[in-house]
Amino acid sequence: MTLQITIDALATTAKETPRLVHSPYKGVEGSLRGHCYVICEAISQCFSWLKPAYLNHEMWPEGLAPGETHWFLVNECESLKDGAPHYTPEFVDPTAEQFNGLKIPYAKGKRCGYLTKAPSRRCMDLLRGTGIFNDDGDRVWTWEG
Repeated sequence: MTLQITIDALATTAKETPRLVHSPYKGVEGSLRGHCYVICEAISQCFSWLKPAYLNHEMWPEGLAPGETHWFLVNECESLKDGAPHYTPEFVDPTAEQFNGLKIPYAKGKRCGYLTKAPSRRCMDLLRGTGIFNDDGDRVWTWEG
């Protein structure tokens, strides 16, 4: 499976599973609102080079209300610039559609870790619901690129 196929599968399952959303986002069937953290966490279980980052209201007041955060993923791509290694971030946002085309200032985001060391219960529920992991927590899908 590719990254995009994985994102699409997780997003489809998340839209059908509003119970995975914590308050204050109040999960609504058919919406990705409130699913950004859990989808990013699930993608990181499959593509470990993608690292989490977030924006909050102070970083992006045009898009987030006070107390809200938006999670996305960062891939630090290495390239050569003037003969020296140079890292250019590539942003992956599996739930950007919830902002209806509003430009998201990813470069203002803060890179961080997840809230738990092991995958959260919601993450594992999403991975199992998508069929990426089985009920025993073993990977079923294999990935490429």
